[in-house]
Amino acid sequence: MNHGNERAVLLDLDGTLSDSRPGIAACFRFTLQQLGHDPDAAGDLTWAVGPPIAVSLRRLIARFGDDRVDAALAIYRERYSTTGIYECSVYPGVAGMLNGLRDAGFVLCIATSKRRDFAERVMDYLGLRGYVRGVYGAEPGGGLDRKQDLLGNCSPGVIARRHGL
Repeated sequence: MNHGNERAVLLDLDGTLSDSRPGIAACFRFTLQQLGHDPDAAGDLTWAVGPPIAVSLRRLIARFGDDRVDAALAIYRERYSTTGIYECSVYPGVAGMLNGLRDAGFVLCIATSKRRDFAERVMDYLGLRGYVRGVYGAEPGGGLDRKQDLLGNCSPGVIARRHGL
């Protein structure tokens, strides 16, 4: 994105800047166990990392003939907010890349399907918050869960107004 003399770059968080798979997979397995299902029977959960959590949970518990998505979401979020959120790490080379982009004059923003409040906590935990001007993510209660809605909220005009570009 280019607005005036400054250009903005939107970066995803999970799977781009940070490896969040360990925490997310552990939360899925914990959720299955709490719902009375065998977490080992779920197998590889790589497919479930990336989409909105409710979408992945619906698909995951459906394998067990379960439709308790709201209960699964509550269990998942409780564990994630206290433990899973911190079971992540920065990919090698990310800090150098962010420095290079910033030094080249880009304004960096995060655009993630993760809840914005969680994304902000992860950015703080990983020591990456200082690189970005804004963190855009899903809102509690389901707002901006769909990536296209989120990206619409990150239009050049919105970013320019929010960050003085």
